[in-house]
Amino acid sequence: MKLSFETLVETKLAVIPLYPLAVWNEAGAKRKGNKGEGEKDAPTFNEIKLELRSNPENVDSVKVGAFFKVFESGTPEQWCRWRDDLKRAWKGLNNTTGPNRASTVRHLLEGQALDDFEQYFMQDGVNETVENVNKALKKVAANIFPADSVMNMKTYMNFEAKKPNKLTARETMTRLERINKWLGEYFPSDGGDRTRDVENVEDEELKLIYYRLLPAGWRRKMDENGSFSHHEATLQELVEYAERLETTEHRYGGNLKGSADKKNGQVGKGTSGNSEGGPEVGRANDGGNRQRKKRGDCHVHGPNCGHTSHQCKVLQGHAEKVRAQWEAQPKHWVHKKKTQVKFKNSAVAKHPS
Repeated sequence: MKLSFETLVETKLAVIPLYPLAVWNEAGAKRKGNKGEGEKDAPTFNEIKLELRSNPENVDSVKVGAFFKVFESGTPEQWCRWRDDLKRAWKGLNNTTGPNRASTVRHLLEGQALDDFEQYFMQDGVNETVENVNKALKKVAANIFPADSVMNMKTYMNFEAKKPNKLTARETMTRLERINKWLGEYFPSDGGDRTRDVENVEDEELKLIYYRLLPAGWRRKMDENGSFSHHEATLQELVEYAERLETTEHRYGGNLKGSADKKNGQVGKGTSGNSEGGPEVGRANDGGNRQRKKRGDCHVHGPNCGHTSHQCKVLQGHAEKVRAQWEAQPKHWVHKKKTQVKFKNSAVAKHPS
């Protein structure tokens, strides 16, 4: 039984799903807990401003101010986004040594996350090297990611992930590549050393994952094309083919994102191809010569005629005629009820002959 998107999130199988994206506040937002007038919700993270250099190796280069989140707790995707920001801060500040990197991390962590980071360096013989800073961050990630996160994430990518309606073919590939890069931020869940690196999915396997999550109709059209093989094609060629199918579907009508609905889709639960966020198979996925089953009952045209009585143009035209006749009647005309006069039965006396 396929799991719905909501179930995937609740059971932690989709540690970082394809869609929706995790909330990541805009730069320059107010600090957490400081609500202004008319503001309902305060930002999730505190923020600090760092002065980055356009050329970190040149001390006279132009400085650029950038806001960075101070991480305390959040979702696995928010942690991965914070790690991307941290690498950008290291590069802009020219932090190439372990002590400098550890100092920057201490400014961008707080609460339990900072305690977990500091605890790693309290061990005997552990110095602030670049390698140990990365291992300390792995210790922090161990308290953010759920158990068996690597296995669950790879299971989700190989068997459960479907192309969301909200993402185009290229956006889906970009999202998939980013999730694959974030696997390096996970901690090993095999019971061994949690500071070891996690291997990313190889390019060939990533291409097959992308092919499997495409709508069934698109995959069928690829297989019907004798001059194209998704096994021999590169990842870029596969994405370009999917984009052509998406453009054709958009040009000739149907679902704009190349997806239709399933009852147990990834996000949407509607019955039309325009459901928001759900996976699946659009107009191009009807199988070519397969005839669609018409739905809708009409009092004039009968059951399964393709429209309901409310949508029937014949009934709508008749209703307009009746409405016009009613409006054409004189306004002073008043409908009067008919009065019934009852006569009593009168007995007629018979005269004797």
